[in-house]
Amino acid sequence: MPSYLMAIASGDIANAAVGPRSLVYAGPEELLRCKRELEDDVETFIKTAESLIYAYEWTTYNVLILPPSFPYGM
Repeated sequence: MPSYLMAIASGDIANAAVGPRSLVYAGPEELLRCKRELEDDVETFIKTAESLIYAYEWTTYNVLILPPSFPYGM
């Protein structure tokens, strides 16, 4: 998703930690799969970005996984 776009999510959303300072949000039925997918990589991504740019200033990095039915595009 381009950085100038924004999505607002509402409904039945659950979260799980995928690192010491990151959470993933998804529908309850997809949460465990999303957690497994991201838990080994998100902290590495944050540390890599910090080494290239500057320290991550916010307390938590949040990832929202949209459902397969989310309409997007032009």
